[in-house]
Formats: sequence, C-alpha cells, structure tokens
Amino acid sequence: MVFVLAVCGTPGTGKTSVLDAFRDDDRVFTVTIAEVVKEYKLYSEYDDEMGACVMDECKVKKVVKKLIGNLRTVASCKALLIETHTPSVLPKRKSHAIVLQCDTHVLYDRLKARGYHQKKCEENVQAEIMQVVWEEAVERFGEKKVKCFVNNTREDQRAVVDYIREQIADYEKTQKK
Repeated sequence: MVFVLAVCGTPGTGKTSVLDAFRDDDRVFTVTIAEVVKEYKLYSEYDDEMGACVMDECKVKKVVKKLIGNLRTVASCKALLIETHTPSVLPKRKSHAIVLQCDTHVLYDRLKARGYHQKKCEENVQAEIMQVVWEEAVERFGEKKVKCFVNNTREDQRAVVDYIREQIADYEKTQKK
C-alpha cells in the first residue's frame, strides 16, 4: 500500500514549494496534476483569456488511479504526494488532503510575480477568499481527512513539510504491524 496525500490549494499558495522538499526522498513519489495534464494532453481546450488548459477530469482521474495502482508494486515507495488545485480528480477512499491557504495580499503578490494578468490574479484571490479548494477537498474526502495550513512564510512552509513527514512516518508504522 501507498499513503496518498493530496497537497491542494489555490494557485500561488505554495504547493510546489512544499513538494520540492520531497523531490530527493526515494520513499516519496511526487506528482503535479497540472504537469500531467499538459504532458499527456488531458485537457479539453485551452482558455486563451485565462492562459490555462481546461483539464478533462475524467481522463485525469483514470491516469491518477492507474498511477496509484502502479506505485503499489514499487517496494521503496511509501507515499504519493499529489499537487493539485482540483481535489475532485483524486480517489476518495485512498486519499487524505492538506489544503494550503495564504493571506490574499501574499497570494496576489505571488501571482503578480509569476506574471499572471490582472483578471487571473483577481479570480484566484476571489477563489481563496471563498475557500473554493477547501470546500472541494472537504466534499471529496470528508472533513476528518482534510487539514488546512496557512502558508505565508518559509516558517509556515517548514511546518507543512514537517507535518507531511510525520504523516508518512505514522503510515509506515501502521504498515509494519
């Protein structure tokens, strides 16, 4: 079995930075859904106005399910961390989730630094205010399987990474019994 943890959040909340802490850990496999969508062309169209692919959720769900199944055969892999802003593409029963959130002024500044245009920045800030990703994660996995973290600073990020490491260690202990 593999411990599956979704690392969710509005674009700009720090998902990639958190996963970067695990890139060299042989026990942990990391996947970024946005990269999978682009690489395998799992999108239905390209939204020119927003500058983003519109993913085909059915195709993404199939690829994620297959990936989890394949990882079960890799003895060294103990955890799969999946980065996404769309928790609905992940399997309900096998996953837990953390949702990263940040203050709207921090989020706006991060998105502007990425070169996002005004409308895209505003839409993402609005999604953060309305807690869209949090609500979708809770709807998908249930409140007991979702934990929320504020991720404004490097210190916040270290706390998230430490939490994930603890979850993986706890999972490994239960598998040894």
